Amino acid sequence: MAVSERDLALDKRLSELCGLMPLLSMVTPTNVAEARKRFLQDDLDPNFEYRQLPDLDALEHELSSLRSEDADDPAIATVAQGLINELGLRLEMFRKRDTEAFFLTSVEMFGHVDETTHQLALDLLDSLEETRNDGEYLGAEEFARTARVELDYYRKLFPELPSRVVVSPDIAGVLVETGDLYVSESTKIARDRVDQLIQHEVGTHLVTFLNGLAQPLQMLSLGLAGYDELQ
Repeated sequence: MAVSERDLALDKRLSELCGLMPLLSMVTPTNVAEARKRFLQDDLDPNFEYRQLPDLDALEHELSSLRSEDADDPAIATVAQGLINELGLRLEMFRKRDTEAFFLTSVEMFGHVDETTHQLALDLLDSLEETRNDGEYLGAEEFARTARVELDYYRKLFPELPSRVVVSPDIAGVLVETGDLYVSESTKIARDRVDQLIQHEVGTHLVTFLNGLAQPLQMLSLGLAGYDELQ
């Protein structure tokens, strides 16, 4: 795929800007386990804490200076404009974080659940028998070791693989961001769900990032507009 210097420059600016605005880590509370424990014990509304936001005004200024219409390739102009629009919504989500308006902005970005999907979920809940796991759970460190084995498999296919598995006290659950897999220290995962979760987080999210990283356009590694819904 031949990409012009002008299009590569636009891609570089967009990718760098996207990297400064990590959605999951910015909107996920850092004290989820503590807030949940307090809520269950004392029935108090949770008081969430978050990571410090970057300079949103500076990011907005940089975003507004990007002109997708200057791209030489119409296809690149289209995907760039979609990402510019989505980053604008991401900025709004950051500004409205921890307020009631955050929900409406997130719906604007990701959309509502359509009625067909909603009804299918209800039908499944009605039709499936309750299942129980065998009572065995993996803690964060054991799950991280299992995930690293999976990463080693991909590293044999792609030796330059830069991804890490990080166990952290201020992450909620398990998530992938910018090519690394983060696991909360408080995570406990039923043993019979471990493989499913690893295939989803590593085999879908992380491999998608690595595949994009190997392409001429770095936007493909950070995610185009609407990629969350597709995945």
